[in-house]
Amino acid sequence: MVRTQPPTLFLQSMGSAWRKSFGAYLIGVDLEGGDSEEDVDLSVRVVLESLCGLADDYNSEQQGSYTASVLMFVDSGACQRSTRDILEAQMRFAGLDWAFESLSGCLWLNEAWTVGPKDDGSVVGEAIVPQNTTVHPLALPIPKTASKRLRDGSMEWYVLPGGPRCFVEGGALAVPDTLNVAAWMKLHMSSTQQLRDEVDDYMRQRAEGGRFRAFLSLPLRDPESERMLGVINLESTSPGFFSARSLGAEEDGMGAKRVEEFSNLALPFVSLVGALVRHLDVEAYVHHDNDERGGYLSRGGR
Repeated sequence: MVRTQPPTLFLQSMGSAWRKSFGAYLIGVDLEGGDSEEDVDLSVRVVLESLCGLADDYNSEQQGSYTASVLMFVDSGACQRSTRDILEAQMRFAGLDWAFESLSGCLWLNEAWTVGPKDDGSVVGEAIVPQNTTVHPLALPIPKTASKRLRDGSMEWYVLPGGPRCFVEGGALAVPDTLNVAAWMKLHMSSTQQLRDEVDDYMRQRAEGGRFRAFLSLPLRDPESERMLGVINLESTSPGFFSARSLGAEEDGMGAKRVEEFSNLALPFVSLVGALVRHLDVEAYVHHDNDERGGYLSRGGR
């Protein structure tokens, strides 16, 4: 039977997830006392945890657990030289010959804005929602030119699938099986064999380690200006997350509809994250994390 609406469990849990998330938002913004970095970090994680729970309920027919993370955009033309030095050391999948100044910028993952598998016992104000300590900061390149249309009408991509492509297109994007990403890159992306091997090794290591096998990238915007801030990644340990909107599966109409449906249902929660982080100094987070780790991270990361 083809499912045409969200499962009942999802609809039942969405209300309680919203109350929990909105309560966390109010603590994070603390309109009277002024928000603190720690309050904002915790509030973001509470909302991310709610998104993990909603993804689990929405995909109730699939086994697996969910994690979530926020990747924020850093503009190469606006950031400090010292910030660029840190991000260059954390950059992954940029190829051999590149410079930070040649990019539009990057998406930077902040460990403080990550959560592990759903924990039903976490309630803001009573228990801390821990960050996912299995991840480390990394930067993903956003090229100045994301794609071009070829003479045959097809698209050739220069931006990585997943979060980077979600950011430049501004729409939700599902990767149903991370082990197929390198093959998609060979067919649709201007990329070297070395880059595809690097991506494939990264995806296989995380699949074999039980970290994630599929993910959904959601665009993160400032809810007032609609300015793109970054992306939220929801990751699943099981393949087949929603099916797909891309990676060669545009023909999968039902998968595309499910991605669109879930992203629309998740939009209020994503907007809360956007409202929490829109005024934060991302560069300050980059430097703080780097100082905590004792200097520039070597290439590697997550």
